[in-house]
Order: sequence, then C-alpha cells, then structure tokens
Amino acid sequence: MKMRRGWLAGGVFALALTVAGAALASPAIWRVHGAHGADITLFGSSPNAPLAGAWRTPAFDAALAQADEVWFESPDKPGPLTTLRLFGIISMQGSLPRGETLSPLLSPEGQARIKRLAVKLGVPPAKLEPMQPWWADLTLTFAFGDKTKDKDRNGVERWVKAHAAKGVRIRAFDTVVHDLEALAASPRDEQIADLEFAMARREQGIDTLEPDYADWLAGDLPRIEREVVDPFRARAPKSYGPFVVERHRLWAEEIQRLTGGDRKVLVVVGVSNLVGPDSLPAMLRRRGVAVEGP
Repeated sequence: MKMRRGWLAGGVFALALTVAGAALASPAIWRVHGAHGADITLFGSSPNAPLAGAWRTPAFDAALAQADEVWFESPDKPGPLTTLRLFGIISMQGSLPRGETLSPLLSPEGQARIKRLAVKLGVPPAKLEPMQPWWADLTLTFAFGDKTKDKDRNGVERWVKAHAAKGVRIRAFDTVVHDLEALAASPRDEQIADLEFAMARREQGIDTLEPDYADWLAGDLPRIEREVVDPFRARAPKSYGPFVVERHRLWAEEIQRLTGGDRKVLVVVGVSNLVGPDSLPAMLRRRGVAVEGP
C-alpha cells in the first residue's frame, strides 16, 4: 500500500512540476532523489507568507501529500537539554564587560533608533544597555515576533503543520545551539553592523533576512540573493562562514543521509538558505548529490 501511494504521489508531483513550469513564476522548489526510493523536496518559505495564498502551487501540494516526513529549521519548542545550553550561552556571553553599555557602541542614528524601537516593541531601553549587540538584536527579534504574532505570517509552516497527513513525522535540523554560539563568537563590529541593519528593517515592519514578498512569490532567486544574502555576507564577512556555510553544511549532511533510505521528505526552510553559492542546494551538489531545480 505504501509503495502504491508513493508511486501515485510521485506521478502527481512530476505532473505538478510540469504544470507549474508552464504557469507563472512561483516560489522556487528543488527535488532530490535517492538510489533506494528517497524523494526529498526542498521548499523555501517566507515569514510574510499568508496562510492561504498564491504561494501554494500544485508542486507544493503534491510534495506535502506524498511526504511521510517533514523537516523544519528548528523545533517549535527546544528540548530541556537544548534550552539549558542556550541559557548557558546567554548567561555567560550575553552581557557586555562591567562598565560598558550598548548605546555608545552604536552610530548616532542607531542610538536614536534603538530607543524608538524599544518603546515600539515594548522592551525597556534600560534592559538592552548591558547586553552584547548580538543578544540585544535577538531580544528585539523576540519582541518583534511577539508584536507580529497575530498577523497572517509564517503561512507555509502553519499550513504544513495543519495539513500534513496523519502519522507524518515532524523533524527539525535543530542547529539553534550552533547558531547562538556562532552569534556570540562573532566580531563585535559585525554584531553592531547587524544590529543596526536589523533595527532599520524592523522599523519598516520587516525582519532581518526577510525577502520582499513579491520577489519570493515570483521565485526571483537572483534578486533575493542580491537583496538578502549578499548584504549579510558584506556586512558580516567573518560571521558568514560559521553562521551560513557551516550551518548549511550540517543540513546537507543530514539530507545526504536521508537519500540513503526510502522516505518521502518535505524540507521547509527560509528561502535565503536556498539561495547563493553557499546555499543548501549548492552544498548538496558539491557533495555529489543530484539536485533538480534552479
């Protein structure tokens, strides 16, 4: 029964790709096949995707319908051990040395902006002052997420969780500890540059690595690379390797392992992880894994 279901879904997926290719541009999608029947679909999401909208294509629906395993970037709730490790990093490395405060590290514009943004997001400005720039940035990120939680956002992830078939395994790459360690170890000047960039975007109502919705919906990967990926590499060249290259290497390692089985897998991660020379598809191809797609 499972074999028949997989064959039928695979046929529908192939047809859906043909239809999607003939239609208007849509969010990009990649596909990986394994020698023993593994079928892995990579779909790049956008945080400002609505729950229902034009982003849902026949190819995406077919990939979700056939999936018996779904992977996200990180779990909804980290386990107790992970939580403990995260708190350890924050408590040991999240504060500036005694006698230092955050505001003098920022540009005059940044100093004014952090006060405005803190008030807008409901964070006491004094709470941010003893923080390292990376921890202040994350604190504002959490506050931004809380302020936008009632908006129709993160629709891809919400749709998948609501419509995945019964019995589908929900997994996560769970590199959150690695990510936090990379942030904490990044050079201070790059932390400051990233904080200033992030604050400017959040004042516009968008998050740091959030692509333009129209670009994402059209599958305009070159523009997303220019507008999202390239600026991060330019403003934080020393952090780029640990935070982007190593992160994607870990994910590629996991996906390559999955190609050795026979599972039907849907991978949903932010589209910026799937764009550029150090993206997840690029990492897989460098490891000798054949990837269909842009």
